Amino acid sequence: MKKNLFFLSIALLSVLFIGCNPPEPETSVEALIKNISIKNTTYAGTVDNTTYTVTFDNVAAETNVEAIEFTAKLSLGAKLDKTVYDFTKGASEDGKQLVQTVKVINATVEQAYTVVINLTDPVSDPQLDELIMKKGSNGEEVKALLFDGAVAIGMPEEAEAEFGSIKGIPSRATYKFTTMQDNKISAANPGQLIIEFMGRTTTLDVTFAAAPTPGVDITAAVVHDFSVATENAP
Repeated sequence: MKKNLFFLSIALLSVLFIGCNPPEPETSVEALIKNISIKNTTYAGTVDNTTYTVTFDNVAAETNVEAIEFTAKLSLGAKLDKTVYDFTKGASEDGKQLVQTVKVINATVEQAYTVVINLTDPVSDPQLDELIMKKGSNGEEVKALLFDGAVAIGMPEEAEAEFGSIKGIPSRATYKFTTMQDNKISAANPGQLIIEFMGRTTTLDVTFAAAPTPGVDITAAVVHDFSVATENAP
């Protein structure tokens, strides 16, 4: 009997001890953006954690939006779903507003934010960075050169040239050859190369000739000096 009372007392004391110690509070896990900026720039986003949006205003149009990286202060333990974001796939018709989804992940919690980048007007006309054309006769690649408002593809002996690749500045600039057909242009009618970016345009004449040697003025007249002294001639 005494033995049973002893165990019963122990059980009662255990129940009292457990009842005096409240359960541990559940830890709340969040996946929120506290502040965020575009890496290596001064552009800081305005964060709205009610609508889960981030807005960047007055970002230079020439910014490389194909590879945006962010510096962000997030909820404890949280991280962004990517390190680099391509904003070219979420552009408005005029190209001035870029929209992309950025996700914040913290353990099993995930929060999606709509990130909007509003661009300024470009401050300069787009430029040709690099143009590669292929010879029609053998496919050899030739790098074109710029001179005096024209682009020389350097194939004076060829009847036609096939497009290879092009790079513009900014990288989002678009281009078209005015006389290109089936990805080729002819020496008889090479036309022009038009580069466009957010309402600004650069037009370059295309020539199959080689670019002149740097420093040589091809427009200067050639002067022959025939005023040679003859008084000592035999």
